[in-house]
Amino acid sequence: MHTDSAPQTSFSSWSKQSIVSAVLFSAMLLCLPLAVWLDLQNMSSSSAQLQTDNVKVMINDIRAYYANEIVARVTPFDGKSQVVHNFREVPGAIPNPATMSIELAAIFKKSQTNLSYRFISDTPFKGRTPHAFDAWESAALASLRNNPNQEITDLQQNSTRTLYRIATPIRMDPVCVACHNSHPDSPKRDWQTGDVRGIQEFAVTLPAAENLYAFKYLFIYMVCAGFLGTWFIVCLRKQAAAQVQTNQLQVSANLQLQEAMQQQEYRSWVKNCESQVLAAIQGHQTMGAFAQKLLSAVVPHLGGKVAALYYLNAHSGLYEMIGSYCYRKPPDAQTYFAPGEGLVGQCVINRSPIVLTNVPPDYLQIVAGTMDISIGHVYMVPVIQKDGRIPAVLEMGTLATFSQQQQWLLDELMPLIAMNMEILQRTMQNQAQAGT
Repeated sequence: MHTDSAPQTSFSSWSKQSIVSAVLFSAMLLCLPLAVWLDLQNMSSSSAQLQTDNVKVMINDIRAYYANEIVARVTPFDGKSQVVHNFREVPGAIPNPATMSIELAAIFKKSQTNLSYRFISDTPFKGRTPHAFDAWESAALASLRNNPNQEITDLQQNSTRTLYRIATPIRMDPVCVACHNSHPDSPKRDWQTGDVRGIQEFAVTLPAAENLYAFKYLFIYMVCAGFLGTWFIVCLRKQAAAQVQTNQLQVSANLQLQEAMQQQEYRSWVKNCESQVLAAIQGHQTMGAFAQKLLSAVVPHLGGKVAALYYLNAHSGLYEMIGSYCYRKPPDAQTYFAPGEGLVGQCVINRSPIVLTNVPPDYLQIVAGTMDISIGHVYMVPVIQKDGRIPAVLEMGTLATFSQQQQWLLDELMPLIAMNMEILQRTMQNQAQAGT
């Protein structure tokens, strides 16, 4: 049994290690896309911030240049040129800084797909379309009016895009204050230098798919690693299946070997018991002596506790008890039976064994010194000769049923008992004829 359990234990340990390795390997493969996605989001966020900062600086530089180099040069001189918000309606006029910012925003909206710029105020000149604010822009304007020395940022990320926005204050300089407080279309005429009129919003939108191509070699690696991992797992499963099959074959071979060895032990035991029984029943002159020696030799090997042999009386045609083993005859017990009468006679009619299990306590008892022991099982076995005649019936009581090897022994002995009884019958007939 020890040799059978060793391969199973080894395989069980090997299988657990393989499963753990496969799980860890799979977990690493599954975590790799997550790490790539986190890197991608980080790159998108950094890229969006960088582009937004660059655009902010660019727009601020443009506005500063326009105010300092254009407006500042034109306004001190008398001439036809004017700086107005509706410069297209006035020949020779140029846009003021706010109008120029709005114009730039429109230009960016047409030319840029992922970059936007808004110059918006909640106090536009009369005649202009009111600027639409979303919730974040309204909150940013309120915050900047409380503290103009800051920038308001917003980062939004999801599975498809990254959006980064910056809001900076539009502060009134002296030139803007003079214009807005005196212009007939201005809705507010009490501006002061430094007041926040509105916000500039710079936004960059980066679709996540745009950066996926940057990881093409990593994706190639992932695909190759996936195929490699799948191949590795398949190989492990095939190896495990082969190992299981090998272990099953080995266990089956061991069981067959053990069964063969057990069968051989049974056969050896049966042959040894046969030899002892045959030696015990040789050389007897009467059937009674034959019966007594037979029961004494057979019953212990079969685990019997009490037994009797019923022999056919040729004159009366009855089967009479001619030998017994540990049997105490009750005063009213019958010791002879006709064919079909009782279990003995029924066994003759059936021409096959009769087995009774769980017999009543008063059926048959074993004499054991000062006490009697009730048997549990009764076997009635006919002795059948080659010519089909039944010269005797063997009755045996046991505490337990026959084991496999005991049944083998009984099956082997019955033809030998029939043959020896036939030989003894002929010997007795020859002696009777010689005596007459």
